[in-house]
Amino acid sequence: MASVGPGLCSQGIQKIRELAEQIAHRAGDHLRLANAIYWVAWTHGGWVGQPGENMDADPSCPELADPGAHFLQLADALEEHQEVAAIRDAYIALIEDSAVAYLEGRPMPDYEYQQDGFPKRT
Repeated sequence: MASVGPGLCSQGIQKIRELAEQIAHRAGDHLRLANAIYWVAWTHGGWVGQPGENMDADPSCPELADPGAHFLQLADALEEHQEVAAIRDAYIALIEDSAVAYLEGRPMPDYEYQQDGFPKRT
């Protein structure tokens, strides 16, 4: 497991940027890459000090929590709607737009789920 401290946070930020670059350049599977962003956030202290060691500790890198949660929610929605091409494509576009926003330091797009499965940008 990676060491605790600022190095762990810096590594997490760099890994998320690399994954977001892959998404933005369509260089991989969006579902896998979005889930990978969540996993990096988890393993690099986005929600707890050091996963697997001290589950009660404060997050060591809380700035990873928002992108981790955002991409996890999009990955879950994409996985749920993979069979309907139009809905799947809408989530893929939202994942790509989120990756570009993250890389540019802008807020990631807000959206809400609609009954028909499509995301509605808010």
